[in-house]
Amino acid sequence: MRTRDRVALVAIAATLVLAGVLLGGATRWAACAVAVVAIGSALPHVTARRTSSRHNPLVILIAIAVAATALQLVPLPEAIAELAAPDKLALVRDHARALGQPPPRWVVASHDAPTTVVELAKLVGYLALAWGATRVASQRRARPYLAAAAVAGAAAVALVVLGHRVIGATRIYGVFVMPADQPPSPLVNENHLASLTAMVVPLAVGLGLFWRGSRRVAMFAAALLLAGTALLTASRGGAVGLAAGVVVAIIVLVAQRRAGVVDDDRRAPPSVTVSTFLVAACVVTLFTVVAARDVARELGKTELSEFSARTSKYQVWRDAAPMIVDNRWLGIGRGSFELAFTRRSEISEVTFSHVENSYLQAAVDWGVPAALAMLLALAALGRAALRRWRYGPIEAGAIGALAAVAIHDVADFSLEMPVVAMTSIAVAALLVPSRLGTGEDPKAAVARAVLGRRGGALAAGLIVIVIAALPVARSARVDRDRLPPVTRPDAVAAATAALERHPADALTAGRLAAALYERRDPRAPAMIGRALYLRPSHGGLHLIAARMLVASQRRGQAPVEYAHAIAGARDVVPIIDEVLARVDGVAAQARSLPDDPRQVWRVAGALVARQRYDVSYAYTARVIASDASAYPAQYHHALAAYALGRYDDALAAAQVAHRLEPTASTALILARSLDRLARRSEAIALLVATRASTDAQTAEIAVTLAGLQRQGGDLAAARATLGAAAQVLVDAPKYEAQMHRWLAEIEAAQGRANAAAWERNRARELDPAIDSEQLAPR
Repeated sequence: MRTRDRVALVAIAATLVLAGVLLGGATRWAACAVAVVAIGSALPHVTARRTSSRHNPLVILIAIAVAATALQLVPLPEAIAELAAPDKLALVRDHARALGQPPPRWVVASHDAPTTVVELAKLVGYLALAWGATRVASQRRARPYLAAAAVAGAAAVALVVLGHRVIGATRIYGVFVMPADQPPSPLVNENHLASLTAMVVPLAVGLGLFWRGSRRVAMFAAALLLAGTALLTASRGGAVGLAAGVVVAIIVLVAQRRAGVVDDDRRAPPSVTVSTFLVAACVVTLFTVVAARDVARELGKTELSEFSARTSKYQVWRDAAPMIVDNRWLGIGRGSFELAFTRRSEISEVTFSHVENSYLQAAVDWGVPAALAMLLALAALGRAALRRWRYGPIEAGAIGALAAVAIHDVADFSLEMPVVAMTSIAVAALLVPSRLGTGEDPKAAVARAVLGRRGGALAAGLIVIVIAALPVARSARVDRDRLPPVTRPDAVAAATAALERHPADALTAGRLAAALYERRDPRAPAMIGRALYLRPSHGGLHLIAARMLVASQRRGQAPVEYAHAIAGARDVVPIIDEVLARVDGVAAQARSLPDDPRQVWRVAGALVARQRYDVSYAYTARVIASDASAYPAQYHHALAAYALGRYDDALAAAQVAHRLEPTASTALILARSLDRLARRSEAIALLVATRASTDAQTAEIAVTLAGLQRQGGDLAAARATLGAAAQVLVDAPKYEAQMHRWLAEIEAAQGRANAAAWERNRARELDPAIDSEQLAPR
């Protein structure tokens, strides 16, 4: 092995390890750092005299992606942009019109150019890694070490993950907070971690079969470590990818043996084989018991309903497909999906950073021509890779590894993570090594043209990475967080500049609209309209629009915007308070609330907490008018009608609610409504037949039933009801105390002073905080 190949191998291994431990290369600073190291892995071959005899399909595939991404950053004249990027041109034109500015003469195709610059820097690193790795793979002695570098990178990530879990860490490296209470992992996303570790398992097994002695044991141990980590994530896609990769690798290994291409000298002796098998079986059994049950639970929860769920990735595929047609020539811009997709999504509570299908993502990001070119290059890569199935166990493991990630990314986007993409490149290089020329004079100098091309390409790549590391390539979220408060004099200028950098960011447009509104600028309504066009379901933007309408005395339109604001808000209470304070009239206030039945619980609950039963009554009546089968609306309508003394309406709504969901809550409001309409016997019969599911419901039913029985003069029945409830509530002292308090009243009403005193004392023993006035005889 040549010295330059050894140096390149070390650089490739460092690239893969750093890409994994530096948060998977996901952040901008990590992506730039990893891309620089990846370029370093190509440097040893810049002065190599040997050149490739034919173009490498892996290098071509990534070069197409680099060229397509760079083209998205080229300023296009207006005439060309109308043909090649009409969607982006219309976007910036409408922004300019809303601000009263002249339309732009030059436009880039990317909907978010700063993010596309960062993605271009990543791709430059991928291209350098692919070029260097395929040259290293051309050396037969270097291929096992290239495979070992891929295994080492994934194993390093797995060790970091397991180390964090062993010590019970809740932050990555004690610094970075994981979102949504996920287990700490450098890759953050558990599905991506599963994809990386599952992909490398077949390669580790193949390398273990190729090597002998301690290195074989090390590779088999790495395979078990990676498989266990993949199962610990409980990722369904990771489990499927792991199974697919292992099965494909086994099929290729069997085919190799049947074809007689296996080197028998490398077969392990029976003593090693049996002991290794026993250890592996024990470890696999342990992982199966501890971790695989979580995977099985996740697979068991897979239902057909997921295809139609609002937040399902399958709905994202459906909604993202039209983006391919609207941006068919140059795409939306690599990395722009999160901002460009919001105006097509009906979901307000979450955003999607990717399509979660790497194949569909390519067409959306780069457009149809580039996607087709990449598809042809991918087909050539696959064909060249499959031709090497006979070469040995390393190649079998590499084929299995690529099969694993290819299947996993049908329903995920793990290849968007630099560590997964770079590991895939290193694995693919094993199957498509460069064919380098031979016979050159070792003392001859490298041709200037070749040296110039190589050096120029690396220099250009470094320039791109430097630009990506500069503030000009900050993401929309970072730029938005750096905006000054809307009350500052420079707020409009800062927000306008940020919107020019990120024209598809609805929230930046909303900040600009708020800054304009703060100054009573007449352009504010047009800009909030642009923001709502970009993200029509965002509650905060609708709230800004509603406030503008109220301030402009166009109160008749404000309720619609308030309703949208509440529907898209996480905390509805402040907005409901604002509606009650700013919107005049119960009818208008009810129209300011969303008529989506899914919103009724939190909206009506907030109204009840404020004792605005009049608004709740009108609001739920409107929901029922559009959907009479909406149980929450019927239930809260009954509550509001009862509180307002409209007992006929309360009874009608309660009957429907109880028929839809015969619960203790509906039975209680139905019984109370029946009692108010002089149908006490029906109410008593209903409560006697009702079964509670919680201690609170048991107590409420008992108190209500006993009260009805007492009003009917049946004190004995009331006493029996409360006594039975007290026996049931022995594990709930607070509620049991209430039963004894009411029993004290019953005993006092029957003239049993001693029994009443005992019940009051018992209530006080169970709940010392109980109001002493409640224990006084009545």
